[in-house]
Amino acid sequence: MTRSGAAEHNGAGEARDASGQGPRPAAPSPWASVPERLPAPPRDRGGARVSCPRAGRAAVSVPSVRARDGFLAVAVFLVLLLAGFGLAAVGAKALGIGGGSGLVAVLIGGGTAGAVGTAVLARARAGLSAAGLGLVRPRRSMWHLSWQVPSAIVGSAVFAAVVGGGLLGLAPSGDGVADGLAGPGVPLVLALAGMAVACLLVPVVEEVAFRRYLLDGLRGRFDGLGARGTVLAVAVSTGVFAAAHVAPAAMMYVAPLGACMAWMRIWYASVWPGIVLHMVNNSLITAAVFAAAG
Repeated sequence: MTRSGAAEHNGAGEARDASGQGPRPAAPSPWASVPERLPAPPRDRGGARVSCPRAGRAAVSVPSVRARDGFLAVAVFLVLLLAGFGLAAVGAKALGIGGGSGLVAVLIGGGTAGAVGTAVLARARAGLSAAGLGLVRPRRSMWHLSWQVPSAIVGSAVFAAVVGGGLLGLAPSGDGVADGLAGPGVPLVLALAGMAVACLLVPVVEEVAFRRYLLDGLRGRFDGLGARGTVLAVAVSTGVFAAAHVAPAAMMYVAPLGACMAWMRIWYASVWPGIVLHMVNNSLITAAVFAAAG
């Protein structure tokens, strides 16, 4: 039998390459390049997950975090928040500041302490860059918030009324901080500072701690479970977020709201939408208290 080009045939009719070292590889199937499932989100060399960009937007590399970093971030925020509350309360008492002004001073002290602690931890773990904090440009249009924000707030209120009030008989406990802001005799400057902490600073810090660190860390921990892992990460982070609000009646409202914020973190691949929802919610609660106080 003659040799042709790069191949020859042995007595058994097996195709061999020109060097005679072995059989030629079979031609690939046209279906071999079709994946059975969608590939996992790309990672850079450091293990960071890269967010999926919208058309025309460059991909943003977000540093990965571990689940223990998430629990540590939440613990640091809550411990320093309570420590700030305590120190502010002692200082207010020493200065003879009481009533609503005292509550506002406690809010400012606690919120500031929690923010500083979270920032220090973030700098040590993933950096204080926008990507490290999850404050990247959302991969979907923020116009969706025009219906998502009111739906989340109304839905959470209905859930709290039906499940918390109707089924469990939990009475609304009110918001002591908001009540303090609307209390009599609170100086305007102090009230404005308290509103800035409650409606601007606290939402940012809580979203970074609970949704950027805790949720992202749990998603990485349960990554091998696929969609079930994502659901589990949302459930655990939402449970911790609700438990941090202590009051059972408040937890019935905060739990579904926190689940919506977690879903936004995943759907938008950014913490910003959750921050917007959080700010709007806290602002509405504060405005309602002021309206009730007359």
